[in-house]
Amino acid sequence: MRAALAKNTTTERERKARKTRPKNQLQSGGTIYTHKARDMVKQQVEEGGTQLKRALAREARLEIALEEMAETREKERREYKELRRASGLNNSQIDE
Repeated sequence: MRAALAKNTTTERERKARKTRPKNQLQSGGTIYTHKARDMVKQQVEEGGTQLKRALAREARLEIALEEMAETREKERREYKELRRASGLNNSQIDE
């Protein structure tokens, strides 16, 4: 009885492990051998890490670009304000 229960538990555990594995298609058409499939999966995992690194680097570059744009905007705002002050024009005269 215990042996049968242990066998069922092991079987269920293996079935659950198979179901949770990724189900990505590695190849379309032709025969694929186990060692090639393992190499393909390993490569996908490595490239996934590379893709994550690229995405993080891209996000960092975007943040820097946004900061530079904000600094430029602030600089232009100050210059505009200084030009208005130097010209002696008030808002109603500038809008015309």
